[in-house]
Amino acid sequence: MVDSAVPFSPCARTPSISGEMPARLRMHAMSSAPSAAVNGNFICWRCAFLWVRAHVAVGWIDGLAYPMGYTVAGPLRILTAFRIQRPHCSTIWISSLIMIDVVGVPASGLGELPPHLRELVTSAPVVVGGARHLRMLPDPSRGVQWPTPLRAGVAGLFRELGDDVVVLASGDPLLSGVATTLMEVLGAERIRVHPALSSETLARSRMLWPAETTSWVSLVERDYQRVLTLAAPGERVIALSADQTTPGELARTLVTAGWGNSAMTVFGNLGTPKESRQDFTAETLATHREELPRLNVVAIEFDTGTCPVVVGPLLPDEAFANDGQLTKQPIRLPALAALAPARNQVLWDVGTGSGSVGISWCRSAPGTRTVAFEKRGDRAARARDNAARLGVADRFEVRVGDALTLMSDPSLPIPDAVFFGGGANAETCETALAALPAGGRLVIHSVTLETDVLLAGLHARLGGELMKVSFETAKPLGSFRGWQPARTVTCYSLVKETS
Repeated sequence: MVDSAVPFSPCARTPSISGEMPARLRMHAMSSAPSAAVNGNFICWRCAFLWVRAHVAVGWIDGLAYPMGYTVAGPLRILTAFRIQRPHCSTIWISSLIMIDVVGVPASGLGELPPHLRELVTSAPVVVGGARHLRMLPDPSRGVQWPTPLRAGVAGLFRELGDDVVVLASGDPLLSGVATTLMEVLGAERIRVHPALSSETLARSRMLWPAETTSWVSLVERDYQRVLTLAAPGERVIALSADQTTPGELARTLVTAGWGNSAMTVFGNLGTPKESRQDFTAETLATHREELPRLNVVAIEFDTGTCPVVVGPLLPDEAFANDGQLTKQPIRLPALAALAPARNQVLWDVGTGSGSVGISWCRSAPGTRTVAFEKRGDRAARARDNAARLGVADRFEVRVGDALTLMSDPSLPIPDAVFFGGGANAETCETALAALPAGGRLVIHSVTLETDVLLAGLHARLGGELMKVSFETAKPLGSFRGWQPARTVTCYSLVKETS
């Protein structure tokens, strides 16, 4: 059996060779055929050919396989590009794309798997998984534990293991599971997923909560503030715990945020004979001293009688610690409407100040990210603190320094939208426009005459929408009340038509 691993680029997919047929090869070599590769190019073979038997769409074929060198780009592909010359027949191209089967294991163990999946696991020469799952194997010697750190070591691990690898995961491997990481690193075309019931599904079934009205969050990395992005009266959330300490830490987070009356149910060892259920409020769980099961899931139903200041994506000004550098809510709302946040999109927030726009962006849609630029270190630190307190620290990055220099960094993610709360000038605006793809949104706020002139020029040259926004707030005026105007803000927005 000969497998050849080739370096790859995660940014592109490997094109098919003309006439290529997918196959799973079992090559019986007349002699060994070690190879070397540099930058994706096969550079050396120590034999001229191999006698192979390959199974392709038309059935089994025998012939002489001539390894052909070429550049590979894309997710890891193993044993690619062999030209088979069959006796008295035409030449065909074949390739081998080795598949990885990811099997979701029920909480009660391998015995609950369907027969065909049990056979898949027990017959695999190598099984990869965590220590808990590998202990379930009849022959633990076939087990290989995950590398640490996982993402950095995955490609090398599977390059070394080669063919016929089965991965064990918990429940549904695509629900905050290892299958997602494998697809991102190795390519989705190499992964087959066989899910079992997830702990989230089991918890919802115990609570009788429909999927349509229930949110899900993973707290494996102990970022308890993430739950607050989902907090709203009556909202239901299932949280996957890191260990037995997670429920208490989560409860204390909710109490601090004003949700102490919310109902919390801790399920231990779901789906096993040791399954348990304990019901609390956030206040009682926060002071609970008895040890909880290590494997647990928490169901939260937020109190309908509570409405703390931090609810939803469109936060009030009081939610942000600030030194006055704040895009106030009446101005922030039209800015977010023009920025149009959508799932997994990236915002560049230039002159972030307190981070109010970038944080609101992150709370507006799942997977959204913000890269914020701020020239003052104290404001950058305050924006980070706001992001952590409001539950989006993992998706809100602050870079400190000159905006133009920072925006020119090639390592930055491509933005889907750019917001200027400050620092807009001709150079930074042109840099932002160049970075945006077609359909990207540019929103610029101005409170100075100089920037107003710039925005008027952009509007004349590129179109878009230019408007002034002002508002007045009722304030005490002696023994009466009067209107106090806020500073008028000029707002420019543009949707880029071409890249």
